[in-house]
Amino acid sequence: MADVSVADRSIKTLTVKGKSVQEQNLAIARQVFATVCNNTDLGAANEAIDKYFAKDFGVSRTPPGITPNISGTKKWKAAVLKAFPDYHTEIEDEFADGDRVVIRWRSRGTHTGGEFQGIAPTGKQITVTGITISRFANGKIAESWVGFDTQDLIRQLGVTMPQDILCSKHW
Repeated sequence: MADVSVADRSIKTLTVKGKSVQEQNLAIARQVFATVCNNTDLGAANEAIDKYFAKDFGVSRTPPGITPNISGTKKWKAAVLKAFPDYHTEIEDEFADGDRVVIRWRSRGTHTGGEFQGIAPTGKQITVTGITISRFANGKIAESWVGFDTQDLIRQLGVTMPQDILCSKHW
């Protein structure tokens, strides 16, 4: 993954098919939220991951047991969907600059399905807010950085987790 400075990203806006690259990247990011995050059909969500993410995709933050790549993204989607069958994410704010798209989001769900990170279903509703920054290359998401308050998520579920897990580089 190449390190690109802010100065290097401030190149002239490219236009393809009447839309700037930034507009195209924003449209793809919106599609990812619609077809991956908010899709209850796991097969269709996995197809969307294959369509919109680069083969060598990497993500900065993953929970324990999840690899930081496409395979891990699919595994995480399955785990969230199983644990929170009514899981839904809304985009609250978005912008693009150069090859980056930033999305501020809010997710809600009820923990009525399966186990989530070793926590048996609690029946509790959760609301999580976060920010995802994605770097695009050749019309696909090549890399993402995700930030949200995992301690608040665990607190909303009404359980406690060992501090070493919550403070790990993954969570």
